[in-house]
Amino acid sequence: MKDTCPYCGSRLDQNFYCEFCVMTIPKEKVQTDHQREKVLVRDFVFREDAEKTTPELKNMTSFELMMLLKLIRKERATAYKLMTHFYRARKTGNPEYQDQEEDQGTDYQYWTKKMFVVENLLRERMVYIPQRLTDSYLEKMRDHIETMQHKPMYVRTRRKEKTK
Repeated sequence: MKDTCPYCGSRLDQNFYCEFCVMTIPKEKVQTDHQREKVLVRDFVFREDAEKTTPELKNMTSFELMMLLKLIRKERATAYKLMTHFYRARKTGNPEYQDQEEDQGTDYQYWTKKMFVVENLLRERMVYIPQRLTDSYLEKMRDHIETMQHKPMYVRTRRKEKTK
């Protein structure tokens, strides 16, 4: 078993130095036999995750943030629909709905700001944010993450000979 770089797959010297990356690799990140560093990714989020502070959200993986953004967008849409519903009810001459309208307006503002935070964290990492986050999009992303976990970083120096 050879110690290899988690970034490029090159063999490391006894001091865990990678000549290709021009850096010393921390011992806990060193891989063996050209394997990629394992990334632990939850494939679920909770509504409570949205209540985390921005520094706490920064510690989540991009995939987790994508799932969270989907949840936040749904909460935001619900708050907007309820705010509109109470606005219309109040405009029909029933002033008792004003408090509910204001509460939903506060919720809408909260979810909009949370959406901005998560979108901007994703923009820092990925440069773009998908307009629509569907279940199939997230499933393909998760499958790709899983596939990449098991794909070693090995560079062939010779062509494989075809067997007849």
